[in-house]
Amino acid sequence: MTAKQKITLLATVDDFVFGHALREAAADATIDTEFATTHLATRAFPRFTEVFGGSRIDANKDRFERGLRALLEGIRT
Repeated sequence: MTAKQKITLLATVDDFVFGHALREAAADATIDTEFATTHLATRAFPRFTEVFGGSRIDANKDRFERGLRALLEGIRT
C-alpha cells in the first residue's frame, strides 16, 4: 500500500469506529414513545411507518464486528 492508501484506510476505520462509539454512547437515550406513536399515526411518512409502525427494531448486537470485518475484507481485495 502507498502512504496515501494507508492514511485513507486509517481514516475510514477511524470513522467507522468513531461512529459506532457515538451510537453506543447514545444507546441509553430515552425514546418518547408517545411522540413517535402520534407522528406515525399521521401517516405523513409512509415508509417510516412501514418499517417502524409495528414495533421497535432491535439492531444486531454484533453489527460492529460484522461491519468492520466486511470493511477490512473489502480493503484486502
